[in-house]
Amino acid sequence: MSAVRDTSALRTLTGISARDASNTLRTIAAGFARDSSNVSRKVFSAFGGTTGAVASPSDVRGTGRSNNAIAVTTAPSTCTASGGAAPLTYAWTQTGGDPFTILYPTAASTAFTADSVSAGIPQAATFICTVTDAAGQTATSNIVTATARNLGGYA
Repeated sequence: MSAVRDTSALRTLTGISARDASNTLRTIAAGFARDSSNVSRKVFSAFGGTTGAVASPSDVRGTGRSNNAIAVTTAPSTCTASGGAAPLTYAWTQTGGDPFTILYPTAASTAFTADSVSAGIPQAATFICTVTDAAGQTATSNIVTATARNLGGYA
């Protein structure tokens, strides 16, 4: 337990940190503060902290068949966060590779589309998912590799 006094705002907070059953560090701060009109108010705040994010599967693929260039969409990947204070937000980002579209860039689950895949010339790209909790804490997932193939054979 620690106490902090901020004389500029006449505020005293006491913070207690402990680990929960999943070994996530949780901090609670409580105390009193004077607002801008010098009124004393109770202050209570709990911070969750997102401790991790895992995207699964980490290798997603999609195939199509055409003698022409076609759009190919992969199977989905889902980002799962551990810890953190709800609500959670998700942000998928491409980190490298060929041009792909992220179908649901702010959802926990998404798939990826390569818009112009020629027969016999696969396209691949890498992605990560960043999870942000209500307290502004972030966690970044492992890399997801997306591969799109046009197997050719149909007009």
